[in-house]
Order: sequence, then structure tokens, then C-alpha cells
Amino acid sequence: MRTDAAATVEDDIDGAIQLGVDAITERLAELGLSLSIERDFAQLKAMFEDQGGFANPTFDPDAVDLGGDDFWILVRAADGTPAGWTAERIFVDVELADLIRSGQIWRREGFGDAGPAIPLERPYGRCFSHSGSTFVCQLWRGQGLSMLLTYLSRGLGFRNSAAEVNTGFVREGLKRSSVPSVSYGYPHLALCWDGYFPPLGIVDRLHLCWIDRQEFAMSCLRLPDHERYPVPLPRSREVLVPDEPLSERQRDRLSIP
Repeated sequence: MRTDAAATVEDDIDGAIQLGVDAITERLAELGLSLSIERDFAQLKAMFEDQGGFANPTFDPDAVDLGGDDFWILVRAADGTPAGWTAERIFVDVELADLIRSGQIWRREGFGDAGPAIPLERPYGRCFSHSGSTFVCQLWRGQGLSMLLTYLSRGLGFRNSAAEVNTGFVREGLKRSSVPSVSYGYPHLALCWDGYFPPLGIVDRLHLCWIDRQEFAMSCLRLPDHERYPVPLPRSREVLVPDEPLSERQRDRLSIP
């Protein structure tokens, strides 16, 4: 058990998530970066194109209908040049399995005939957040920005919605690396697509990554112990981190002093 002497977060999932958001925000400031919350996804697509990259169709306004709760985070260096970005969508009253099976998570009209989707092993709730389009510019790689940006957008998605689960996709090559678990912080992966993938025009394997709200709250409390990019918690709100997951009783109570 890790004990810090100031205040204690015993039971507050929402408070733990806010603590994580604050910690990541402070860490970005320490790196000399400013951040902004953006809504113009056409600008996001243009930034990918400027980098010679591929805009994830889930966040491409020409491919899908984006909602008012969807956003992306842009961080800039002191001279105003972009350092990196990531995006988040909030889905309400839809089933993730249906969006994958139809292809509508990538194209508003779907893929027509049912694609080679793999049945999901569990439901993901009627409200979930979805992360993607994470990119770190060359000069800023190796400093943990992919982790910081992913945790921050996920934290804001959980904080500002009733999402029960956060999800994302990784391709086969990335799945074999430590990126999904270490940089992106996902404890769960499951194959969800195996075959021809229209957005890329190739045969591919996609893996669904996911983390639930409670698991993310615990990962926020353990940010100082992250195996590659530890992040201190704000000094004014140091916490007691339990060894075990929060109980049902604990999940019903929560507030940071």
C-alpha cells in the first residue's frame, strides 16, 4: 500500500479521476507545454495531413457524424508549434458491437455487407468513450506524451460524461508491443476485426482495447508508480492508494477533501 500524508481519497472514483486530470495537466506544464480543448475536427484532419499521416476515420468529419461532446486535445510548445494531440468521442444509446459489426464507427454509412467483425465477449454499456488519433511530433517523442495525452483525454471523457468504459483500437503490429498497456494504459485487449478493412483497403486485424471507469480511477491514483513515465500527484492532494480494487460500497461514495 502506498501512503502519502496529506489528504486521503478513500472512496471517490470521480475524485480520483479529477486528481489524475490535475496531475497530467501539471506535468504538461512542467514540460513547457500549453494545452487547448478543440472541437474543429477538420483542423485535426489537416494536421495529420501536414504530418504525412492518416486521419483515423472515427474522428474524420468527412467520414462520420461527430457529436457536441466529442473533442480533441492539442498541446503546443512555448514557440506555438504543435507537440502532439489526441481525440475523444462520447457515444450514447448505442452498442459498440453494432458499430463495429456494421462499420459505422468508421463510416457513417457503414460497410454495406457485414464485415469480418469478431463477436465481442462482453457488453460495453450504452454510454462509452472512445479514444484515438494520438500523435506526437518528432521533437517531442520519448517524453511520455502519448501516455500523458491518452490519460488526459480519457480522464476528461470520464469526468464529463456518464461513460462506463473507455475503448480504443490498435492494429496487429501495435498490439504486440507495450504501447497499448504501458503508453495507453489499457488492461484489456480483444480481437474485434479479422479481414478486409475498407478504410485502409487492406486485410488487417484490429484489437479492441478497453478500461472501465473504476480501473481508470485506480490507474490515476497509481500515476506516481507508472513503470515508464511516473507522474507525481498534486502535493495538496496526496492520497492513500488501496492495494485492492474499490468495493461496491466505495464506488458509491467519493470526494477529495
